[in-house]
Amino acid sequence: MSNKENLKKRVGRPIEKENRVKIGLSIDGESNELLSKLSKLTGKTKSKVFEEAIRVLEKREETLRNRIATVERLGDAALLDFDEFIKNRKAIKIDEEVNHVVAS
Repeated sequence: MSNKENLKKRVGRPIEKENRVKIGLSIDGESNELLSKLSKLTGKTKSKVFEEAIRVLEKREETLRNRIATVERLGDAALLDFDEFIKNRKAIKIDEEVNHVVAS
């Protein structure tokens, strides 16, 4: 059997899985401990936790870029008026208390 045929007929675990890419990755000890902890807590593999974390980070960055674009487009009108927000929150709380008393 030639050396080329030997390479094709390897035994053991396959190196590559369908729709998967093996990457080399180096993380610090603290991150590895956190990854292990999350893996145990969720019952997911470290790879799955890592994949989900990447998607969460991507969504967060997309949201942040969209907010920045909105502020750039609308200027100050896009910003939250905290005084108005607090007034509305107080009004909602009073309304809920009144409705609770009326319903009782």
